[in-house]
Amino acid sequence: MTIVALKRADFVIITAFIVIQLFALALVTSFPEQVQAFDDPGDPGNSVLYIVLFMIVSFSVLAVLALRMILVLRLIMVSAMIGGATLSFALLIHIIITPAWLVLICSVILSIALVAATLFTRDPRLMATTAGVLCIGAIVILATSFSIVPALLLLTILSLYDYWAVRKTGHMQTIADGMVELNLPLLFRHMDKDGMETSIGLGDVALPGMLAASAMYHLATVEGNIPGANILVALLIVMGGAIGLLFLLGNLGDKPAPGLPWINGGAILALAVSYPLFFLL
Repeated sequence: MTIVALKRADFVIITAFIVIQLFALALVTSFPEQVQAFDDPGDPGNSVLYIVLFMIVSFSVLAVLALRMILVLRLIMVSAMIGGATLSFALLIHIIITPAWLVLICSVILSIALVAATLFTRDPRLMATTAGVLCIGAIVILATSFSIVPALLLLTILSLYDYWAVRKTGHMQTIADGMVELNLPLLFRHMDKDGMETSIGLGDVALPGMLAASAMYHLATVEGNIPGANILVALLIVMGGAIGLLFLLGNLGDKPAPGLPWINGGAILALAVSYPLFFLL
């Protein structure tokens, strides 16, 4: 890779990366256990099942793109966006409103309003806001559904997959190009006044964020060396992922680069350093 100077757009993306994960950390401890995706968050089999589902979705998207069924894909993605935004709003609303039915109604109304406003205006700020809302919900539900070991396994496998899909087969770039064509808030994009653009996928934010939020959530009941040890570990994981993103953006060349090996690698390294420091020593 070729080392390049960081642009203003790079720092905007890094800031968004950190802010979104901090929001997720603030909400994860209030997440109701009965909404977890898996009954046993500590089962490594959860990671295997997620990988299988991820592969099925990835190759289904490739098939739809190959058949040029863009309208079908757009409808699926918009529906998924409304569902994801509903979850994110519910995480916030259920803190102040008790009846579950009222939380659901308010969350659905807000999510439809946000997605509709985003699609009709195509305003870059609304696009970024919607992408952030989607990421927060994904981070929280993944974090509560995967404890530390399954989360590590998932991030490691997906990092290897991302490298293979970008460097070897190139089909991840095909998917990314298809998402850009849809013009939906499925990427974090920022363009400088001089036309220089930086973009990363939602997964590049949500997956390392899942590890930080998982540490925040699952280590809360584990006795550490100091009060709030789980919070410190989670914050250091966020910083580790941000540093990985910084290195990624500073080492981009002419060819597409896999983001997860850098970003997940920074998050995993931060966990490897902070967990023994605050829980074992």
